[in-house]
Amino acid sequence: MEEPLDFEAFCLRNNTALIRLLTLYCGNRETARDLAQETLARTWLNWRKVRRLDRPDLWARRVALNLANSHFRHARVERARGHLLVDQPASSGPDVGERMLIEQVLGGLTERQRAAVLLRFLEDLSVADTSELMGCSQGTVKKLTARALAELRAHLTIDAEVAEDA
Repeated sequence: MEEPLDFEAFCLRNNTALIRLLTLYCGNRETARDLAQETLARTWLNWRKVRRLDRPDLWARRVALNLANSHFRHARVERARGHLLVDQPASSGPDVGERMLIEQVLGGLTERQRAAVLLRFLEDLSVADTSELMGCSQGTVKKLTARALAELRAHLTIDAEVAEDA
């Protein structure tokens, strides 16, 4: 019965980080929780293979981002069909305004830019690990990260200047 205990420890170590990553990537905590749960279910289905990997957490993050991208594709199809998808309001707590601003700015990035910057700085992954996870070259990760940071700086600088003028 070693497998379930190994898997349980994996879940305990990675669930919160998956939810955090997916919340910022998707912009919705409930969607993130659902996707994290689906990620862990798929990890369990592949556990014999995944547990032998050097970094099973990277495998899970890749699955999580793939699921999120699939979610975005399905959402776009639904919107194209004329259905409205209503996002859940952000939960209250400290720094709600700041968190909402960051989520709004992150939402303005392309999916790949958002993934690169979140993996590099939120998840503290190296360029090499990020490129492996995203399935692209290290140069592409650097380019995506640089462009994302430039976009973030532009929006956050403008908002900071507006706040100073008020």
